[in-house]
Amino acid sequence: MKEKQSQELIFDVSSRGYTVIDNWLFDTDLTIYEKIVYIVLKRAAGQANRAYPRVVTIARQAAVSTRTVQRALRGLSKKRLIHCLKDQPGRPNIYFLLDPSTAKFIRSIPMTNSHLPMTNSHLPMTNSHPPSSIKTNLIKTNLHTPEECVLDQKYGKEKVALALDVIDFQYPDRSKIKNLQGLLIKMLSNGIITPNGYLPPEERRKREEAKKEKEREETRKEKEQKEREEKWSNEAAMKFKSLSISDQEKLREKAINELPAILRNMEDKEFAVRSQIYKILMGGGS
Repeated sequence: MKEKQSQELIFDVSSRGYTVIDNWLFDTDLTIYEKIVYIVLKRAAGQANRAYPRVVTIARQAAVSTRTVQRALRGLSKKRLIHCLKDQPGRPNIYFLLDPSTAKFIRSIPMTNSHLPMTNSHLPMTNSHPPSSIKTNLIKTNLHTPEECVLDQKYGKEKVALALDVIDFQYPDRSKIKNLQGLLIKMLSNGIITPNGYLPPEERRKREEAKKEKEREETRKEKEQKEREEKWSNEAAMKFKSLSISDQEKLREKAINELPAILRNMEDKEFAVRSQIYKILMGGGS
């Protein structure tokens, strides 16, 4: 059993990679949500300083709600850390990562004890179920002692399993339970009272399956969206190439004039210019 648990705790690191996050981000007064959303955008942008993930994708990778992502994006935009270039309906926005030296409301935060990493003794105990992939319930072990066999016979295996699961929920660290056997007997004798927030194993399994199904559906939609974007871009590129050189130059000048000033002044503005040209060609520009 121990060998099986250790195998389940191994994460798949066959696809390695990293994202460089500059130190200035951690010394600002940005909210924790603004920081994590910025990190997600930075990861998506890479060296290009631009990214176009959907809000639901950012929310999933940042482990927050879509509303939280939208608030964080507005905050980052107000602080001039990003600029959002809205695209055609049905297409994701383009987020440009701006030069942080031009950002607003950024200030150093003095180092206090609250910023120091917590030791294990400072970590709060939370009543949360362990990941479903890690089998931590005592019921997963063999109840082989005479006392445990008696409990199975007296109360029934299902009731004993439920009591053990509730104990695991209330005490994530079983080593802190001085008398597990006594606690189990007391719970079975007095009646099992499930605490707030507790979900039976079957309900947790159903929720986990629903979550995975939702993620698969979002992945499918993202794939379809990407295919539509590629088709749209290819069609726009073909239209642009079919124009004469003079018409291309006029269209380029028009696209630059329609861009926000903050994008026109960027050194690497070609992507924004090309996106604006495509919008005009495909009927999305003025």
